[in-house]
Amino acid sequence: MRGDKEPIIALADKAPAFGSKQQDGSPLAGRWLYEIGAIEPVDWLWKGWIPKGSLGVVYGAPGSFKSFVVLSACLSLAHSKSFMGSRQNTAASLYLALEGGTGIRRRIAAWQDYHAIEQDEEAGRRFRLVTSALPLAESVDRVIAEARFMGENGTPPDIIVIDTLSRALAGGNENDSGDMGRLVMAAERIRETTGATVLAVHHSGKDQANGARGHSLLRGAVDFEIETRKRGDLSAEIVLHKQKDGDAGLSLNVDMVSVELGHDDDGDPVTSLVPIKGDDSAPTPSKRKLPETASAGLECLRRAIAEQGQPAPASNHIPAGVSTVTKTMFRTHLELGGIINAEGNPREQMRRIIVTLKERGFIGVWGENVWTVT
Repeated sequence: MRGDKEPIIALADKAPAFGSKQQDGSPLAGRWLYEIGAIEPVDWLWKGWIPKGSLGVVYGAPGSFKSFVVLSACLSLAHSKSFMGSRQNTAASLYLALEGGTGIRRRIAAWQDYHAIEQDEEAGRRFRLVTSALPLAESVDRVIAEARFMGENGTPPDIIVIDTLSRALAGGNENDSGDMGRLVMAAERIRETTGATVLAVHHSGKDQANGARGHSLLRGAVDFEIETRKRGDLSAEIVLHKQKDGDAGLSLNVDMVSVELGHDDDGDPVTSLVPIKGDDSAPTPSKRKLPETASAGLECLRRAIAEQGQPAPASNHIPAGVSTVTKTMFRTHLELGGIINAEGNPREQMRRIIVTLKERGFIGVWGENVWTVT
């Protein structure tokens, strides 16, 4: 009977406690407003960058040192060392090196040598390396079993690294929503079952201005998104583009130090690289000298925004309060200004302008939206 509240109240009284395991057909384990209480502070693995119990991605172009940075973070946590100037923290890592183990073992040896780390079984049991190739979507139970084994014989992992996402797809299509969706669901199941942060190392697309490669479903699913940008032969910048539990926009510079590990059979030195915190005195955008074409493109974008700019759409990826134009509008102004031309390759010309301006911190880009950074 409509309006009869007794059956509803009786049903609510029978609902299981919050957090209890649910069976098919039973009510969801919700909370009443008065039960929610205060917001708990975020628990960080790397403060400001990587929260505990989250899902995230670190991506960059080939040679941008992304795997070096992620590995160094995990080793620092295992040995209770500060990472890139952050406060000291201790955590365990399960590192799935799906592209093979020779290179990563050399990187580990170089990191230990640089930091003068002595073999310590307790710290050693806070880092476990797996070098087997596996399709993640079909190997969830094996990864969970490995995490449990790690906990039974050392410390359960606080972070599980998938290096790289493309290898974890095992032939799947990064641009297909079904393949990417299955991989994301696999990562989520691992995260929910183990309680660990799941971090995927990934590649940027052909157009670096558009972020990580593949279907946008990935970007929507992750809690944090970090990009590594190569700045020189032995330097890079790390940029936090998305942070669900904090503020995006953090960045820091990284220098790569070469460490000699010995010599091969021919007497040539065997080396690897170790990332360390670089110089923080990076020039502000106004002090950076731009190439002539990029400088003209920046002025063109400013005019486009002044004439046609619109308030930014609601997004975690676009700062509140900025005015944006679409890439199509920007291209029209570039063409009218004679900065790009149809006789060449205007699409490639525009891509280079955007990449240069974005990498040097003058503009922001997300999807079809472009804006200037003050």
